[in-house]
Amino acid sequence: MPALTAITLEAPDPAAADAVHAAAFDLGDGVATRPAEAPSAGSRRPPRTSASTPGAAGRPGS
Repeated sequence: MPALTAITLEAPDPAAADAVHAAAFDLGDGVATRPAEAPSAGSRRPPRTSASTPGAAGRPGS
């Protein structure tokens, strides 16, 4: 199974976000931050549907 080696997060204040991540998680270069391109009220990832969920076919309620 592939593993994540790094992740980039968007934040309104990248320097402040970097400071929080460094203090809370100490992941070094594993977490990068860049300026947010648009405001967000939460996750920008669309919800998964049963059709896109592996193994959903044949499950009760799918």
